[in-house]
Amino acid sequence: MSYIAAMIDTDSALPLDPRTRSMPWWDFWTHSPRVADLVLAFILFLVTVLARLFHPGQSGLSNSLAGMEPGAWLLFTVGCLVLVWRRSRPLSVHAAVLICSMLAMSLGYFDGPLVAIMVSLYSVGRYANSERWSYLAVAAAVALTAVDTLANSWPLRAPSIESLVPSEFVMSALI
Repeated sequence: MSYIAAMIDTDSALPLDPRTRSMPWWDFWTHSPRVADLVLAFILFLVTVLARLFHPGQSGLSNSLAGMEPGAWLLFTVGCLVLVWRRSRPLSVHAAVLICSMLAMSLGYFDGPLVAIMVSLYSVGRYANSERWSYLAVAAAVALTAVDTLANSWPLRAPSIESLVPSEFVMSALI
């Protein structure tokens, strides 16, 4: 039996550590992409919920887990859970995350796109076969962010002198 054959377990075909005869922890994520995507989706769900709870504009009961609306829980869960299929269906996953982001923003559950949109954009760039659809997906994400930015800054105002020039400079010029 060769050294290479001794390194591989015939039942699982995963490389084993020769000292411990067990698989290193980092190889588990390589050989179990669904589990890795599920863990990533859970982490992004936690980040989304924490970002919602500790948003500076939130106060009172909406600043607690019990005070979050059921619709927010549903949109955050669906928006993050669809990331499990990001390798096999990247465009569908991106569309679902975009829809969840639009609904969460329009209903006032989240200020801006969901955190999961970054991972879905990466997945579109990495796993989508059609370059045209990849560009369209990126354009949709940019349009969503632009609309959110414009909606949050409405009505548009002309910049004042205080926003363009620091007040220390104005005060020193007057003295």
